[in-house]
Amino acid sequence: MPSVEIIIRVIAFLLLFSRIPYWLFTRKQADKIKPKKQASTHQGRLSRYTLYLAWTFLFMQLAGLQLFSYPSNQILQVIGLLLTAAGVAISILGRHNLGMNWTHAGESQIKQNHELVSSGIYSYIRHPIYSGVAISYVGGELVAQSYLVKFFAVFFALTAYYQ
Repeated sequence: MPSVEIIIRVIAFLLLFSRIPYWLFTRKQADKIKPKKQASTHQGRLSRYTLYLAWTFLFMQLAGLQLFSYPSNQILQVIGLLLTAAGVAISILGRHNLGMNWTHAGESQIKQNHELVSSGIYSYIRHPIYSGVAISYVGGELVAQSYLVKFFAVFFALTAYYQ
């Protein structure tokens, strides 16, 4: 029987991975119904690929790659799993509330017939997708038991502060 640590890692991996099909499906739908006013820029693609690289490293850590690991701590792993679940839920809810108005953040553009969304989770959290992604990433690093959690917690806090 697999250890509790492995079960927590698998659950966190599946939670984080579950967001991907939803993102891809809703992106395609949103671009079809409300097309972008301009094509993706080099900066937008670089931003997107950097994010993909960070997620790839997190998925690899959850699969067993040890990067800057600290001694095993199941309490921190459980906290990380809860943060991962909360972050995924917040980001998906934010994406759902945006509906067809969503564009990738790195593209910084307004869509045709763009509308300001201030209902649902947006009435409580200004940037629920960013917040959810940050929370789930920090949670994933806790599950992976990596000291990188400190770096990403500070990085996301500074990013939120300067937004």
